[in-house]
Amino acid sequence: MTGLGSMGQSIGAAIGAQLANPGRVVAAICGDGCFAMNAFEVATAAAERLPIRVFVFNDERLGMVERGHQGVYGRHPDYPTAPLDVCTVARGLGATTLRVDGLGQLDAARDILRMTRGPVVVDVRIDPDIAIPRQDRVAAMAPGASRPARPRHAH
Repeated sequence: MTGLGSMGQSIGAAIGAQLANPGRVVAAICGDGCFAMNAFEVATAAAERLPIRVFVFNDERLGMVERGHQGVYGRHPDYPTAPLDVCTVARGLGATTLRVDGLGQLDAARDILRMTRGPVVVDVRIDPDIAIPRQDRVAAMAPGASRPARPRHAH
């Protein structure tokens, strides 16, 4: 219910996008639930030495499912994903891994993200009490839909 996309499709989609565009940087953004469903796609990326970057927003629960139940049915279910260790699983599948649980850590890992030849999986620890802003993903893709402004970097 966040508008990010269908649960479970982003890693496979990133592999397809990387194969179609080998000269581009391709990243998947998913939650820990999606990663739990499709982590073995990382083994395919490792076997093919595809340099995809997978950012796993990890709140140790199926947050999108919980919020969907709350919004549609008024229920407050609890669907934990713990004890899933994203880095251990991804490393076992052949990826380089990073864990980010504080400000500045991702920036410090810039060289690993840029230079690693195969897949990199980043376990981004997020606060489960903070909801990602909702956006209608279909409306956002419509022709003429407004797009968020790209941040400008000082040079």
